[in-house]
Amino acid sequence: LHFATKISESQGTPSRSFHRWWEEVADKIETLATGITALSATVEGLSAGSLDVSTRTITASDSVAASDYLILADATAGAVTLTLPAASTNAGRVITVKKIDAGINIVTVYASGSETIDGVASKDLTLQYAALTAVCDGSTWWLI
Repeated sequence: LHFATKISESQGTPSRSFHRWWEEVADKIETLATGITALSATVEGLSAGSLDVSTRTITASDSVAASDYLILADATAGAVTLTLPAASTNAGRVITVKKIDAGINIVTVYASGSETIDGVASKDLTLQYAALTAVCDGSTWWLI
């Protein structure tokens, strides 16, 4: 509203419609500033490493839990299989699986039922630190 005051000082009293217009503009600027502040805080939090990522280590065959994001699979004691959840209820979900042991046992990631991961029923992780990240589109899992 400082702008409206400056206009009234230099050019006389602004019209009533100008005041209404300027108040609307000021409200929109305030709303935008609030949104930018919130977005900035989110970006700062992400860059500071505050992204809350659920990590779980498994040593035996299991299924992906609803809270899982990163699964560290240790196949030292034997082969490990991990089954992804149904794609139909997980659109937009991202899951990463990483084999953390140096042994010869394989970590196999299976799609649910007849679903697929990049067109196949399963994917194997055979080397230490091998990983896969799968994104669900609601009907299948895609590796990225």
